[in-house]
Amino acid sequence: MIVKKAVCIFFLALPFFLAQNIFANEPHVTIKVLSEEVKPGEEITIELTISHNANSYLHYVEWVDVVINDMDSTRWGFNGADLPPAPTFKKEYKYQVPDIKQIRIAAEASCLRHGSSGKVTLRVPVKR
Repeated sequence: MIVKKAVCIFFLALPFFLAQNIFANEPHVTIKVLSEEVKPGEEITIELTISHNANSYLHYVEWVDVVINDMDSTRWGFNGADLPPAPTFKKEYKYQVPDIKQIRIAAEASCLRHGSSGKVTLRVPVKR
């Protein structure tokens, strides 16, 4: 009798535990350069906005990468004990602009369960 009650309670409670994941998605990243002009030798701030529904200790953005000109990069990692701060959050990256015609910024985020929605790329001209 106790086992039957426990099974019933489990199946009644299960939708509440899974409801958060019903609206889950692949994380999306947008890239924005916070400087009006990008000039050689200057430091710019690159802002990434990451959107992902239903972050929980079982389902969350696992990592966020930014790569500039296929050389300079960084990665932010998350885990079940250190979740992203919100469904939509921002990360900033400082970059020293070299003397080239343009910079290419690529960013991607990946969900523990759903993977990535793919890399996004932004090409920014460098003014001389």
